[in-house]
Amino acid sequence: MYAAAPYENAVRAVLLAHKERGALGLVGALGGALAGAVREGAGRLRGEGPLLLVPMPSPPRRR
Repeated sequence: MYAAAPYENAVRAVLLAHKERGALGLVGALGGALAGAVREGAGRLRGEGPLLLVPMPSPPRRR
């Protein structure tokens, strides 16, 4: 599993604000971080299997 950053503190707060409250101010930075994690994962696989991207939706009660 590859992630752009540990899911804690400021990273957690920004992601939750984006997902649950529509805060779009850091969408470019979040997209760049996601792209970097995908590149890292794809680069390490190199023929070892498929690269699977799994969304982590907020629980329905939080939306």
